[in-house]
Amino acid sequence: MAAIDGLLESRDGVPSPYKIRVLTRDINGARAKALAATGVECVQGTFEDFAAVAKAMDGVYGAGQPYMPKTRAGYDSRYQAEHLNAKGRVTEFIKGMPSTVGDTGLSWSVMNTGVYMKMPETPFVGPFNVRADGTRVFASQMEDGKMAMMTLKDVGFWTRWIFDHRAETSDQDLSVASDMLDWDTLVTTFTRAMGFPAVHLRLAPEEWRSHFIDAEITPMASMAARGDGSTTVKENYTRWWALYRDNSTEMWMRETGYAGIPDAGPLKGSSGIVPNLEKMKL
Repeated sequence: MAAIDGLLESRDGVPSPYKIRVLTRDINGARAKALAATGVECVQGTFEDFAAVAKAMDGVYGAGQPYMPKTRAGYDSRYQAEHLNAKGRVTEFIKGMPSTVGDTGLSWSVMNTGVYMKMPETPFVGPFNVRADGTRVFASQMEDGKMAMMTLKDVGFWTRWIFDHRAETSDQDLSVASDMLDWDTLVTTFTRAMGFPAVHLRLAPEEWRSHFIDAEITPMASMAARGDGSTTVKENYTRWWALYRDNSTEMWMRETGYAGIPDAGPLKGSSGIVPNLEKMKL
């Protein structure tokens, strides 16, 4: 919805040059009707229905879906979240094709987004509960990890920017985020901005998952059945949280052997700015 809003937005009093067509599971649903009321063309179907996809794609100028990327750190089973990798596989397929800027060939761009900032409205990312004294309890298994987060408004802005700048963004894999947050900062920012008391309750992964119903037996894929051996919600989101929790400064320091010893050489790309190490002996 945010991408559609961005593409349809008038800029400096000039109407948007784009018309939008969407693929929807329920053409009579409330969201589809709301889109249709703004002039969006809705086509019934799912991504598994190739005929419906072909119909929806017929004559289109461009197509896209912002997504959170699969891990870029190489294969590691601890971080293989299925809902990220599914979109990553589609992206790898697209990136194998040539990208040309014109009216006849394929011009592709990839936009990797952070976790949507609306997600703290749910207990999955946001508060578990509100205590009697009004304190919001943000429970997480993040420890000191940081998460790239993205406002829906920024999703719309960057989607529109990509479509408006085909030549610059063709054949590009772009990563965008509105902010990088650890959970202590998230909580203190919430209190400062909104005035409500809040705490960050650090939970072990197993304890955090125990607050969600049947996570250990519910399959991640909507078409899968319980007990069929496919990835469960527990397995998937254990990996998802680990991807952010373990992607930390501490991990980088240990992997690189960073020792905190200053280098007297010029900073890269700094046009010869050289630190005065003698004066820096504070």
